[in-house]
Amino acid sequence: MDNEAPRTVMVENKDWFLQLLVGLCNESTVLLPITLVVHGAYIAGYVVPPKYYMEGVKSELAQGSFNPPQIRDLLGEVFDDARKAVTLPPLSDVDEEKQSLRYQPTYIHLKAARFFAPNELNRPFPTPPKGAWWRGKINSVDGFFIGMPFPE
Repeated sequence: MDNEAPRTVMVENKDWFLQLLVGLCNESTVLLPITLVVHGAYIAGYVVPPKYYMEGVKSELAQGSFNPPQIRDLLGEVFDDARKAVTLPPLSDVDEEKQSLRYQPTYIHLKAARFFAPNELNRPFPTPPKGAWWRGKINSVDGFFIGMPFPE
């Protein structure tokens, strides 16, 4: 019998492979088609960098009709500030220790997201024709597959 103490393994509630894929997309201009399973619902869209997400949401808000228009302007400023906060410097400007953190994002951002109930992947919930912008926590994702549940 071995007298060694049992080993404890700390596991975070994040899928390391999904983090890696999102981190790679955040560093490039690749739009990765993906379908996520989040608490039983399906969310399909294209992974985009946070900066692209902030710019897209701001652009859609600018096209909206807000009354008074100051709300639109205020939201535009908020998304500009958020875009600046999430804009990453080039990897060459980041020390090695922090470079690995770039591939451990906490959030995933989707463009053209569509939402589906289980067993109804042929019928998305009503969204705008081009889909919606979506942001979610990676640790809330139960599973995923690369690609869309419907023909593009």
